[in-house]
Amino acid sequence: MPPRLQYQPLSGIWAHDTLDALVVVEAVRTGVIQALDRRLTREEARDLVKSGNLFIYHEGDSGIKRWTDSYRWTDSRIKYNYLIYAQKEGKANERRGAEIPAELYTAGGTRLSPADIRSLVECVAGPLPDESGYIDPDSTLKKTITIVTGSGETYRLVSYFTLREVMTGFLVPAHLHPWLKGMEPSREGMAHSTLRFMPRGEKRPGDDESDLSHYAYAGISLIHGLLAHI
Repeated sequence: MPPRLQYQPLSGIWAHDTLDALVVVEAVRTGVIQALDRRLTREEARDLVKSGNLFIYHEGDSGIKRWTDSYRWTDSRIKYNYLIYAQKEGKANERRGAEIPAELYTAGGTRLSPADIRSLVECVAGPLPDESGYIDPDSTLKKTITIVTGSGETYRLVSYFTLREVMTGFLVPAHLHPWLKGMEPSREGMAHSTLRFMPRGEKRPGDDESDLSHYAYAGISLIHGLLAHI
């Protein structure tokens, strides 16, 4: 029997918003990319479950009822239609991450308020657990979402990333992947009734870089100033 070919997830990306997930589902439906059709082998899980990789599978065709990997995760936090998990450190996740800097400035010299700085980080990492604002920029984060199409097909998407790789621009939102750029979800590809929030309520990264007070996206020029502190 020939050896099984290793599955290759989409790489160099992270799932930012619901439209990212819908675009990935549309790419599977139209044959642009392939969904995972089976459980990962132990070797694949070891090699492929890492920051920057995104997996999508059809719940029925793959036979995957529950996604598993080699990490230990915190309890989930809700970010719009996603669940976000943080990698546990040690036995009880007692390690505290870096503190969000008290002062941060844009390239134009405008000082950001503490609320804007916190919003910038939460835009990527989800709701922070407490007011202290601690998060490890190199700890792996996982985002998951379930999309049900208009015909009742269920797709599940799993995205792994780190805060540092997103905020330095090393990873781009999924819809900017070369295979997905310009693709839009079709009406047949989604059933909005299954989503907590309508996709039109979430802004895509880069839509308006000046709108930091309302939408703090990491892909703006102040990111290096933030990372100098974390």
